[in-house]
Amino acid sequence: MSNKKITFIDLFAGAGGFSEGFLQAKKDGKEYDFLLASDINKNCELTHRVRYNEQLGLKTKFLRKDITDPDFINVLQDELDGESIDVITGGPPCQSFSLAGRRRKFDKKDKLFSKYLEVIEVLKPKYFVMENVSGLKNKEGGRFLKKIIERINSIVDRSELDDIINTAEQLRHTIKNENKAAFDLYIQRIKSEKNNSSTSFNTEFVTTLQKLLKDLTAKHISYAKSKNNEEINTIRHGLRILSNWEQLKEINRSVLNFKSACDIDNDNFEAGFNNFLQFIDGQSITNHIQNAIDNLDFEHFSLLKKGLNIFLKPLDECLNDLVEIVEETGNTLSEKVKNASLYHVEKEFDLYASDYGVPQERHRVIFIASKKGQNKITNKPTPTVLSQNKVTIKEALHDLETLKSGGHIKEYSTNSTNGQYLPKRNIDGSLNKKNGKTYSEWSREGRLLEKYSIEENYYHDGRGKINSANLNRVKLPNHKASNHTADIIKRLQIIQKNGSYDNAKEELKEKGVSTKKRNYNLLDPNSTSPTIVTLPDDFIHYKEPRALSVREMARLQSFDDSFVFQGKRTTGGSRRKHDVPQYTLVGNAVPPLMARAIAMQILTNID
Repeated sequence: MSNKKITFIDLFAGAGGFSEGFLQAKKDGKEYDFLLASDINKNCELTHRVRYNEQLGLKTKFLRKDITDPDFINVLQDELDGESIDVITGGPPCQSFSLAGRRRKFDKKDKLFSKYLEVIEVLKPKYFVMENVSGLKNKEGGRFLKKIIERINSIVDRSELDDIINTAEQLRHTIKNENKAAFDLYIQRIKSEKNNSSTSFNTEFVTTLQKLLKDLTAKHISYAKSKNNEEINTIRHGLRILSNWEQLKEINRSVLNFKSACDIDNDNFEAGFNNFLQFIDGQSITNHIQNAIDNLDFEHFSLLKKGLNIFLKPLDECLNDLVEIVEETGNTLSEKVKNASLYHVEKEFDLYASDYGVPQERHRVIFIASKKGQNKITNKPTPTVLSQNKVTIKEALHDLETLKSGGHIKEYSTNSTNGQYLPKRNIDGSLNKKNGKTYSEWSREGRLLEKYSIEENYYHDGRGKINSANLNRVKLPNHKASNHTADIIKRLQIIQKNGSYDNAKEELKEKGVSTKKRNYNLLDPNSTSPTIVTLPDDFIHYKEPRALSVREMARLQSFDDSFVFQGKRTTGGSRRKHDVPQYTLVGNAVPPLMARAIAMQILTNID
């Protein structure tokens, strides 16, 4: 019997850590069908296409497009061509959440979480996964984490809105007279949401407010005052701006992209750009409208202010407010509103990659949300590796350690340690002394070998189309070392001799090879690695005085050796964020074995 295919797409795909882990997962006759990946970078696309289309022979599509583009969801739906999606994975880039480094005000990455949820609301997968850095838990004293959980749980099933509206309108006679006008505004707001995706600015409802303003001014204010009063003009023009919100969002997006492309930050231009972006922000515009209403000090405009507050509220709050003002003897409306919640996530999960067979202490926060009608996932994936049996750096890298500074090894060395004394393990890192393989054997032979025939590893230079003429064959890909200067080699040797960078600083100064670099991580072969980052110079090999190769960093992330990272090996300075070289692809990735554990947890629960 053929396996049941569970469809999934991978947003913010990067190198493809989620993709790899999900393709490895298989349970009770269920496995994943990888339909599409998306990211904004050309090298991410190149890496994906070579891996999944050329090497594995899959029909997986790649959408290279910014999720903040106004037409992103429409283009995504066209690419999916009516396919229903069971699972969506993704994690907005870490920078805007991380506690490390400076945060940029109005950085467009701060909006990516909301954009991700907009895709969820449209495609309605059975489960979706969000991954992010552990610093997320401490942002705003934990309030930000709470907001994320509340936001996920507040996604409304819009197919339930007609029933809610009909039930509420049948109960309109129970409402006190002073609340009936507000009730009508709530109903109008909910009606305007029925056929629209998630947004804080709904033009249909703004039209209702514009009509209300017109009626109020015609009834209570003279014609001359309504045309010449600055406050009324502020209200009128502010509502007109909000009614054209899509155009203003495009201006906002264009300015943010321009600001990012020109690297406007920490300079004399930053404040001006930020002030402009703040001025055209939706909250700023609505604040101006509300202040104008307050300045009029006119009691008849209180309903307009109420309407503006309703306009600003998310849909789930409007539904809850509607329940409060309807005086019903039973709980019919409140039950319908409660049942309209589309997704459930109880809490975040703290995952440590080393618990799932990854030779690295990478700490990440994971959210796994279940759709209404699916089994709720209330526990994190069960660790597969006990603390005393975690995969070590030596297990991961022992057969690659002959590489010297400046060297480039394209085939496995016959002189490397054979690893016979190393633990035998299952694919998930759990011990299997009888029939297991060493971690390096799994890496060399491939964890997808059971499902796919991988005969060759391909490298594409990034020029021209992806075809057989442009694909170079390589047995051991991405195993090239930086060509260190004599002083750097001497520095690294001193650090190795002293056992740590801190212990070596005095001798480094004495020998004239000290550096202003903040930190070096000297790897301990008998332990797990610290979190792999995008800069290879942060790590010193435990045996050779050099930084790690891309392949070694990929091993510490649990990528198979057959997974070839495409494009430039590294780039310097600000180009790194645009070029996304191999080291960046590796350092930003979700470890495939950790992703595999998440995928298995979903397979266990999905209906």
